[in-house]
Amino acid sequence: MRATDVIGPYQGNVAATRRSWAANNADKIVAYIRGFREAVAWLYQPENRTEAIDILCRHLPQMPYDIAGASYPELLHPAHGFFRSCELDEAGLKCVLELRNRYAPSAASLGPAGRYYDPQYSRQQ
Repeated sequence: MRATDVIGPYQGNVAATRRSWAANNADKIVAYIRGFREAVAWLYQPENRTEAIDILCRHLPQMPYDIAGASYPELLHPAHGFFRSCELDEAGLKCVLELRNRYAPSAASLGPAGRYYDPQYSRQQ
C-alpha cells in the first residue's frame, strides 16, 4: 500500500532556499527548475530506462539492481510517480505541514502552505 492511499496527497520531493537568497538569484532558480524539468522528462523516456536505473544504483550503491529496476516504474507511475510538470502540489504541501504540526509540534504553527511556496520562478519558464 502506498502512503498516499492512507494520508492523501503528499509533497515528497522539494527544493528549498531562503527568500532573501531567491530574491538575488532568480536566474539561478529558473535555470535549476528548467534543468529539473528536463531531467524528469528524460526519466520518462522509455529508451532511458536502463541508464536511469544505472544512475540510481550508482548513487544508492546499497540498492540491488533488481530492486532499482522494480522501483523505476513506481517512481515514474503516471498517477503516483514524479510530477511530470515539476509543479509543487499544494494539497501535498498542506498535508506535509499538517503532519509536521501534528507529530513534531513547535511553539508556533507552521502556517498555511502559501507561506512556503512562491510559484513566480516556475512561471518564468
